[in-house]
Amino acid sequence: MIEKIWPWIALYLLMMIYQKLAGGSLTDLWPLGVVACGLAVYQLYHIIKTLLTKQNQEH
Repeated sequence: MIEKIWPWIALYLLMMIYQKLAGGSLTDLWPLGVVACGLAVYQLYHIIKTLLTKQNQEH
């Protein structure tokens, strides 16, 4: 389940590297960072919810 988060983090890091190579400032990318973090948090929330649901069903 964790693997769903990594593509977003990798994409953000690639964009940061590209932006740096292109000579731009990293501050231009903060909206992308917010989106990437939001997606990662959402995925984590979904994973935790799924795990809790599985635990409740086992009891």
